[in-house]
Amino acid sequence: MERTSPHQADRDRAHPAQICRLHPVLPSALAVADIETDRCLGLVSYHDGHIRNKRAAIGYFINPAYQSRGMATEAVSAMLDFCFDHLGLHRLQAFIDPNNTPSRKLVEKLGFGREGLLRDHLRVGGIWRDEILYALLRTGRSSSAAVPALFPDRAL
Repeated sequence: MERTSPHQADRDRAHPAQICRLHPVLPSALAVADIETDRCLGLVSYHDGHIRNKRAAIGYFINPAYQSRGMATEAVSAMLDFCFDHLGLHRLQAFIDPNNTPSRKLVEKLGFGREGLLRDHLRVGGIWRDEILYALLRTGRSSSAAVPALFPDRAL
């Protein structure tokens, strides 16, 4: 494989938990890959950033055949570390379908608090859907300081 920068080896390294491998694919997204095969199994990202207010939303998905193995926990945790420690964000939000119990449990496990129900917040296929707003403040999370090397060339 041809290396595109001297930091590529750092970017392609496995997260310390060794459940999955994280690869930068966009300025704000990481592909979540199988540690053994390097096959892409999902994505974790930050988006809707408000730089002045130092906040963003996070999103994630894992191929359903590979869920409940800890990959989402590891990938989202890495993204939280990156957003708080490297980008210097103060607040991260997650908007979750009320019926998506596994996703709600994931963010709660990572320290997010439920802030409220947003009625008819998202329109999907012409149907309005509710979302639950979860948030995590930088002061509410302990840092692992292991993730900033994922994007060593970027700063806020």
